[in-house]
Amino acid sequence: MTKKRYNTKAAKASAPTAGHAPIAAEQFNRANAAWRAQDWLGALALYEAVLALDARMALAQLGRARCLVRLARWMQAREAFAACLRLDAANYSAWLEAGHLCRQMGELQQAAGSYQRAIDVSPARHEAPLAMARVLHQLDQKALASKAFEQAMANAAATDPANLPAEVAQRMGQYLLELGDSLAASQVLRLGLQALQRPTQGSSA
Repeated sequence: MTKKRYNTKAAKASAPTAGHAPIAAEQFNRANAAWRAQDWLGALALYEAVLALDARMALAQLGRARCLVRLARWMQAREAFAACLRLDAANYSAWLEAGHLCRQMGELQQAAGSYQRAIDVSPARHEAPLAMARVLHQLDQKALASKAFEQAMANAAATDPANLPAEVAQRMGQYLLELGDSLAASQVLRLGLQALQRPTQGSSA
């Protein structure tokens, strides 16, 4: 049986593997390449090989968790996210994606807790407040959901005022439509339309 070969050139240029053994870093690059090729099982095996060489590599645990999510092995994925966060408690992506997994599993309070940790780690980003707004709406905490959505919109406007607020509003509006809350969805989508029409600072009249 021949081993699959992946293009690791892009990964070599950007993989944050400083301080780890060269052989573990090389395996990590191969795992990332397998992930990009959507070879979830192959990537999982390679991330686990990395961890066998260097159990301290938090990003390998994160990659492993992502593969397990793709393979619908949710309890193992949850354990992998926890292992990643034990190594790097400031990993925004791990907190955010652990929240997504909890929400997918129907554990809404745990999802909200993970999203809050992501917000604490990186309060200027928009993804975690948006996810928090969605799960709070599911928990029927609509006032808190509105505050979280407002924070997501504000963060999006600070990052990319021409595009991101409309995208955030569209995503929230679509989610509310899926829940059957057409009134709230129309209000949110109207905000997105207003964001698109609002001239950006410095634009000509």
